[in-house]
Amino acid sequence: MCSKTYGVAKKCSLIAVKVLDGMSGSMSDIMSGYDWAVKDIMTYNRKHKAVINMSLGGPISASFNKLIDTAFDYGITTVVAAGNDNTDDHNSSPASAEGAITVGATDRYRVRAPFSNFGTNVAVFAPGVQIISTWPGGGNRTLSGTSMASPHIAGLALYLQGIRWFYNSKRLKKSIERLATDRVVGDTKGSPNLFAYNNGGSRFGIWG
Repeated sequence: MCSKTYGVAKKCSLIAVKVLDGMSGSMSDIMSGYDWAVKDIMTYNRKHKAVINMSLGGPISASFNKLIDTAFDYGITTVVAAGNDNTDDHNSSPASAEGAITVGATDRYRVRAPFSNFGTNVAVFAPGVQIISTWPGGGNRTLSGTSMASPHIAGLALYLQGIRWFYNSKRLKKSIERLATDRVVGDTKGSPNLFAYNNGGSRFGIWG
């Protein structure tokens, strides 16, 4: 999402909320962490300058989806990874939440990654194959997954908020979809053919 060397939103600040122990955790812990993040944003009135990114997923949960949808209605933007099982994202949460900006992954040629989940709930695709980023403890790693694609869109959302500070979650999601190009190559398996684009860094032509 952001760092001095890598990322999309170079000037953003990160707040890490630990919800997993290693690679696993309970849905209740994830929901508790998400609820904390929402309350923190509301407490400090950051709705127009904060984005929640979740590069994680699990079985479908109506209660988790409702939590995200409620936050969306309050104006809070949540970006989530579509998942890496090459299956329809309606079968998992938080990817199936209507209020989330669900992100699929492509390779450098804009071809849908073979692992990327798909479906009508995918809002947009972003790079997610062989992505270089920072690594805990120093240095960097090259990784692949929709967990790499999702932070691209979280960074884009922050960038757009910086240009149009009054964006609410609905207008922000719609702007990301409108700015995207139909450049995904090959079969998107029912997902919208939308590849993330920042309008070339121009303030003009960005609307909500």
